[in-house]
Amino acid sequence: MNCTQKCYFSLLFITLLFSESIFSQEWNWIYYADKTGSSFNPTEYFDIKAIERRINTGISLIDSSDFPINEQYIKIITENTDSSLYHSRWLNASAVLITKAQADYLKTLPFVKKIAPIAVFANPCQNEYDTTLSAIDKSILNKQLNNMEGSIFSSGQICGTGIRIAIFDTGFPFLNDIPVFEHLVKNKRIIKTYDFAKNKELVYDFNPHGTSVLSCITGKIGSIRLGLATDAEFLLARTETNREIAQEEVYWVAALEWADKNGAQIVNSSLGYTYHRYFPEEMDGKTSVVAQAAQIAARKGILIVNSMGNDGNNEWKVLATPADADSILSVGAVEAASMLHSNFSSFGPTADFRLKPNIVANGKVVAAGTKSLQTLSGTSFAAPLITGFAACVWQLFPHYSNMDIINEIQKSASLYPYFDYAHGYGIPKAGYFFGEKNPHPKESFQIEIQDQKIYLIFSSTQNFKGIGSNYLYFHLADENNKIIEYWVVELENTSQYQLPIEKIDDNQNIRVFFRGTMKTINKIDL
Repeated sequence: MNCTQKCYFSLLFITLLFSESIFSQEWNWIYYADKTGSSFNPTEYFDIKAIERRINTGISLIDSSDFPINEQYIKIITENTDSSLYHSRWLNASAVLITKAQADYLKTLPFVKKIAPIAVFANPCQNEYDTTLSAIDKSILNKQLNNMEGSIFSSGQICGTGIRIAIFDTGFPFLNDIPVFEHLVKNKRIIKTYDFAKNKELVYDFNPHGTSVLSCITGKIGSIRLGLATDAEFLLARTETNREIAQEEVYWVAALEWADKNGAQIVNSSLGYTYHRYFPEEMDGKTSVVAQAAQIAARKGILIVNSMGNDGNNEWKVLATPADADSILSVGAVEAASMLHSNFSSFGPTADFRLKPNIVANGKVVAAGTKSLQTLSGTSFAAPLITGFAACVWQLFPHYSNMDIINEIQKSASLYPYFDYAHGYGIPKAGYFFGEKNPHPKESFQIEIQDQKIYLIFSSTQNFKGIGSNYLYFHLADENNKIIEYWVVELENTSQYQLPIEKIDDNQNIRVFFRGTMKTINKIDL
């Protein structure tokens, strides 16, 4: 064998060895069987706001999910893996980089419950980004808050005062230099920041998506508001990177535990995990790690507001996780003028047929960019509008739990109690929280059935004009409230309308909503 051959085979051996030790490595969650031997002092660990949230909602300060992972378990795992990313108290698991051989060994350890791969990508739920707009589009700006009757909150000096909000996003560049956030900086309302991708506190660089999202919650210039919670406090977390690496799901979980520890009452997540890792049938609120963590946070009294995603007009179509999680507010997008579904907004329901989205908000907004105000589109910006709305509700009713906030916001919405998988219960309205809780508006239509044909007879054929006033909503549902099919019809001045449903089964019903009136039709009615 000559020198050339020896060099070749040596290089081949090194390449194969390198391939086995490096390229075969994968990120995995190592789940532990118990927390034996760990101890926990909640008064030393939690921010005072986190303790207050637990006390106010009747949640125990001693919860096993908050206990740290057994330090000896972590030591053994660290010694037998190439890199560790995060150790989650809530999941009782460590995110580590391991080879197949390492995984096979770790499975034999008595304290290892299971090993699961991490291979998920996150997409900031952003659709269009108009960088050419340099001035305020007043028409869009007026509607993004007025469609929620936001002026009722601001006129009552309800601005999210005292509410602590965490935002998970791609970064917050130039925040300290943008006039939209001058009030936050001046009044020191940014409590803490952390970059989970870089493992450091600085978050004021990278992708400006987070800056735009923040402005839709709290931004203002003088008396002009971009969001409703202008007096709230903030925790800012960078959990996403431009490279869409697999670890982002881990960062999201880590940020959620960090937000809980530091007293967050609301978390805004304008992020979604979809087809890079999951199938639509896995959007069940149980499969993804982020959905599991979101449900743990909800049990600890945190309100999570998550965007539905922008896959409504592509092959995926359905919501992204963690918007599929139970006990959180999942937000879709609507057009400002019609208040109908924006074509990019992802559809519900969840894979196990729970209602999503819960509610909707404007999908086209005026938000802060790095150099100017811009017009942006996406459910990324509908969600923070709702986050600001929720902060105002919580300031107004500080005794509410996170589940109370969800229930009352849903009841305030424009279509409630009607719902569908594009609009949820509709757009929440601030007026609900200042008036009668169960309004009974004059009925807008009656139902007549002739030869098993269903006719709606309207109370008035006049005044059909106005935002959303000329749209008729109806759906066919089964006995478990699963919607089989749903419709939205634009009416012109008319005295009646025939529903295009010829028959329904014994266990089905039709719900019809028009101008604040909802009626239900069953098989027996036909």
